[in-house]
Amino acid sequence: MGGEAYWYYTDYQQDINVALDTLRKREFQAGRYNPAIPSLNFPVTENSPTPGAQHPSIEAAIEAKGSDGTRSILDILRVSDTPCPLSRDEFKTSLRGTEENSEILGEVVKTAFPVPPAELIALFGTEQPTREMILSVIFGNTNSDAGEEDEFKDEDEFKAALRGGEEENYETFREVFNTAFPLPLTELVALFGTEQPTHEMIESVIFGKTNSDASNAFWYSIDRGTARYIIVYTENQPSEIFFIGYSFD
Repeated sequence: MGGEAYWYYTDYQQDINVALDTLRKREFQAGRYNPAIPSLNFPVTENSPTPGAQHPSIEAAIEAKGSDGTRSILDILRVSDTPCPLSRDEFKTSLRGTEENSEILGEVVKTAFPVPPAELIALFGTEQPTREMILSVIFGNTNSDAGEEDEFKDEDEFKAALRGGEEENYETFREVFNTAFPLPLTELVALFGTEQPTHEMIESVIFGKTNSDASNAFWYSIDRGTARYIIVYTENQPSEIFFIGYSFD
């Protein structure tokens, strides 16, 4: 399954993190998250289902779904004061690192590799282990030191390839996932023609065809596991906060 879009309006609060926390608690208590509702329908309305929370806490719900995520605002843990530091294309490049690292990852993921003879001997004392040896060493405690030493022998190299080999890339990555970002002012103006969009403007532009080119670019800019937020105005005063994002899966 690919990433699924979600969006919400919530009452404006000056502290955006408090507004996010309030929204997350509301949706958790309503049970509007995966797996309580595996496939959510948006927008959320007064007629949306409310099965109630199926876990003791938001953290427990997130942990239960692992890499899939909750496919809801529960996956967003924080808001940023500044726009996302990476464009979607830059995000993907950072994710896979260099072309060389990308090729390495392509060869590693979903592949079964033989154990080198030296590692076989370190584990079993022979290059021809029996079934009993495998059961006693891999799943028992016959040679626990060898197992711990060799199990992730090249983990650092693998992680370096995954994050592009740059600690800076890795740190940026951590700041991007599970975060809601504001839009740059130039993007707000490009979308809505103003820095103070109304509820009606968001509906007509983001979900309509009023400015399809800018809208398409906006949707494309949001990567999985991230979100955007827009302060909504009524008569030149902030009245709501609009959160929109994509699930991890």
